[in-house]
Amino acid sequence: MFARVKDRLETISSAAAAATAIPRPAAGPGDKPMPSIIGPDMAVTGNLDTPGEVHVEGRIDGDVRCAKLNIGPGGLVRGRIQAVAVRVHGKVEGAIDADEVYLLGGSAVAGDIYQASLEIAPGSQFEGAVRRRKAGEPLPLAALPNPNAPPPQPVPTVVGVETITEPKPADVAEAEVEEVAVEDVTEPAEKPGPAKGNGKLKAAE
Repeated sequence: MFARVKDRLETISSAAAAATAIPRPAAGPGDKPMPSIIGPDMAVTGNLDTPGEVHVEGRIDGDVRCAKLNIGPGGLVRGRIQAVAVRVHGKVEGAIDADEVYLLGGSAVAGDIYQASLEIAPGSQFEGAVRRRKAGEPLPLAALPNPNAPPPQPVPTVVGVETITEPKPADVAEAEVEEVAVEDVTEPAEKPGPAKGNGKLKAAE
């Protein structure tokens, strides 16, 4: 009885060892990483940055930077997009910078597109400017306009300032006072002369 139990234990242990010894198949070069999926019941607020592929069926309120971006019929991206390839079947409110841009039928894009290759299918809506660039030279996100940003406030610019002084009334010229030398013209008083008498002097007797 004990011999049978021992044989069974040895059989189980050897089978387990063989199972662990089987190597797992390595990922081949053709295997692709799974894309990041934003489902129809998901809403992401904030920027999304990933080196892989992104499928959007929900809503993203923020900038997106990835290798490939697929926006489904119910997807919406409100922000700036930078990728190698962008396929839009839904809506985009923001600028797109990619080597390849495809606007499929039923899509709606409001924003400028910086691209090396652009295809617009019938039935799509596009409002913005198209700017061509060389492939592999992405435009920095900082240089892309943000449609959600408030409009800049006008800054007053001083072109030239001219000071205009009102003419003052002419000052009344002060009268010139000339100093006149005053000479003493008072005539000198006459010196007393000898007294004059009416009578004659009598000689002493």
